[in-house]
Amino acid sequence: MSSKGWVERILDRKSMWRRAVELEEGGNFKEAAKYYTEEAKRHEGKNEAMSGLCFLSAAKCLLKAGEREKAIKLFRVAGNHYMKYAETILPTSPRSAAWGYRMAAKCFSLANEHGLSRELLRIAKLIEEKLEGEEKKEKRIFRVYRPRKGGC
Repeated sequence: MSSKGWVERILDRKSMWRRAVELEEGGNFKEAAKYYTEEAKRHEGKNEAMSGLCFLSAAKCLLKAGEREKAIKLFRVAGNHYMKYAETILPTSPRSAAWGYRMAAKCFSLANEHGLSRELLRIAKLIEEKLEGEEKKEKRIFRVYRPRKGGC
């Protein structure tokens, strides 16, 4: 395995991500989508969030290129990767899982799967509400002293 971190790998001149970004910035959306997709496939099964990001980026490029049907398919694929990420990370990092569910919801909404999108948003909100409730419990270590009315 390379000793480079993810930032260095992305900025590496030879990386598919960097090439995709350059192509996208140059307006070559179909070619950029191809590179994003290749990068997504490299991350499948290892880093589902990165794979989801790459498929999402490819889908957005295909939309810009006027290839709506292909883009919708990739939005679904991206959503599935974000959902898999959320399910995997939930036991160890619920906040990251909520983010993953929100990203999946966004992708499915872009793929016109609004029912699934709403359900994933509902799950994300439930996780966030539970986290907020736990944070409130943790902050209250001692009860605030309030003197009784009329007494000492």
